[in-house]
Amino acid sequence: MTINLNNYQALIFDLDGTLVDSSEAIRLVYQDWCKEQNLDLELVLDRGRGARLSDFLPDLAPHLDAQLENDNLVALEATIKTGIVEIAGAKDFLTRITRQNIPWGIATSCTKAVAELRLGLIKVTPPKVFITSEYIAFGKPDPEHFVTTAHALDTNPADCLVFEDSNNGVTGALAAGCDVVVIGRECNIAHPRIIGRFDDYHQLNLQLLEMC
Repeated sequence: MTINLNNYQALIFDLDGTLVDSSEAIRLVYQDWCKEQNLDLELVLDRGRGARLSDFLPDLAPHLDAQLENDNLVALEATIKTGIVEIAGAKDFLTRITRQNIPWGIATSCTKAVAELRLGLIKVTPPKVFITSEYIAFGKPDPEHFVTTAHALDTNPADCLVFEDSNNGVTGALAAGCDVVVIGRECNIAHPRIIGRFDDYHQLNLQLLEMC
């Protein structure tokens, strides 16, 4: 499979599960809270993959103040430095596309504080287009995140290639009109605009060597 980046005007990356593996850190944050709230940890982690707690908690626990719980857990996430590792090859891939002057940005459900912390831990400088949860009204799987990021990159969503790992994120990217590369094995969506699936960026880099 050859992915020709000349077909796109910009690239958009999710963060968690796409550039960094933060699953251990997220589990650490949520496990005690789920016990306190009598919620199933695995269900919360599954629903929350790629999404904000404030967007899906009303369905799981309508008696809770979703925004308050979200804010409290996000504040805790911003202090966790353990269990954050790079998705293999991600930093080198970002360095390569930057050197090739390919415009790119990040569209993450994290807050700016959490996203900056996690990028810093893998030694990646946030890009100029860095759309965190504070910038959007509706989180993934709504397409707003990708539409906003595309416009910040001065292009249309249909001209962007999105790198995502989750069903929530892929659904939002497809709804925005973007093509998608899936990183990892968490997404089970089938769609003609999903143009590739890779475990990590080492595998993806081999494909890009064939690029014109």
